[in-house]
Amino acid sequence: MKLDLASLVTMVLAALLAAIPVLFMYNDIPVAFWSDILIGLAVFVLALGRNLGWGAWTSWVTLFLGLYLLILPYAAGFFTYSTSLETIGAVAASFVNPAIGLAIAWLSAWDLFAVEKPEAEVAVFTSAEPRDRD
Repeated sequence: MKLDLASLVTMVLAALLAAIPVLFMYNDIPVAFWSDILIGLAVFVLALGRNLGWGAWTSWVTLFLGLYLLILPYAAGFFTYSTSLETIGAVAASFVNPAIGLAIAWLSAWDLFAVEKPEAEVAVFTSAEPRDRD
């Protein structure tokens, strides 16, 4: 199996996203903790599936998941935690999620729109060709 560069980098970012909640100790913030792990795993599987021939829909889904990561810290209110350990985790999640989300969204958009795809073959039938009449 040959991996393209966009999918390989997306898989690395997804694995990093899934590992970061434990590394930055924001396991006390359940929304940030579980969303990062689940979205990281989903993006990893979708990027791998793109290389296995699952189709362009995988890039569309990873694009939307990346955009979701951009707004997640603000929509989920990561800044509302008060203890010092939770604050460190909330600040880390607030910077990590948009950064990785932007990178994933950009790579998915690049995979969808900038990579050359083979042209579709179009069959053209003329009226000179005989038709079967029953």
